[in-house]
Amino acid sequence: NESKLGVRGRNSNNILIMEKLGWEPKTKIIDGLRKTYFWIKGEIEREQAGGNTTDFSKSEVVQQVDDSLMQLGNDESTEVTKNV
Repeated sequence: NESKLGVRGRNSNNILIMEKLGWEPKTKIIDGLRKTYFWIKGEIEREQAGGNTTDFSKSEVVQQVDDSLMQLGNDESTEVTKNV
């Protein structure tokens, strides 16, 4: 069942994007993954140095619903300010 694949079943067909839109990513996938890995590693190390004892090797499935998506930007912690 395709719906059970989740993130594992998603991919980007960059050849099709290049053919249809004339666009290609500027960053190679290996470079993007490396940058992302070291950013996450640094964030975890910063949290641990600050005393956070969370086990970052485990994750939690969170159900996202439209109502909570609609609140993004309305909350002070996520508010986006525009320069007018």
